[in-house]
Amino acid sequence: MADQIADLRNSLEKQASEATSAFAPHACHNTLVNGAYETVCSANRELRTLANTTALKLRELEANDLLPEAGKARLLAETRSEAKERYQELHRKLNGALAVLETAAFTAALPPVPRDREAAARDEALMRMSGTNDPVRALEEVASLGGEMSAVAASSWGESYLRAKGLSPAEAKRMHREVVQLVAVHAATNSADQRQAAQAKAYFALPAVRKAATIHLNLASDDLKAAGVI
Repeated sequence: MADQIADLRNSLEKQASEATSAFAPHACHNTLVNGAYETVCSANRELRTLANTTALKLRELEANDLLPEAGKARLLAETRSEAKERYQELHRKLNGALAVLETAAFTAALPPVPRDREAAARDEALMRMSGTNDPVRALEEVASLGGEMSAVAASSWGESYLRAKGLSPAEAKRMHREVVQLVAVHAATNSADQRQAAQAKAYFALPAVRKAATIHLNLASDDLKAAGVI
């Protein structure tokens, strides 16, 4: 059983390392994405360090025969309490960093609106969507075209267009983000602009970051549970 547990942990460690390595090349294309990614990695390391150092400290305390039992019990309880508080802080830090990373990666992946062609691009988009009975579908098709068409559809103008076509503000916002902008990001992966394409691909590589974070969190949690911390 012990060998099976060790093999499982080794397998998870390998998966976490591979997932981290898979995303790392994508992080360097945008400063905000890179910063958030480094915070995620930092939280992963701190969680594992906390679990390891806490387990070591508890073992040393329990093995110390020079301490009075009452004093030992107090120190053990304090160590576990401090570790639990730190674990909760790091868990919040990790969740926050993952949320920031997702937002930063999505924002960076959206194609930029060409300012010198913005008005003309909007006019062309309106022409393409004229006479439609399904404004969401029409805007989605424009977003799929790539380039300035994707940029205009994915911009705030696209959301305003959906509101003007009768969608409620909340529904227009949701459909614009969940449908139109996501289509635009997909289109951006094939952009001739290599930097834009790289940033779009970074967004779709986010599952690797989440996988690594989940593995590190679970391993740290398991170790802290075994030590009686959580």
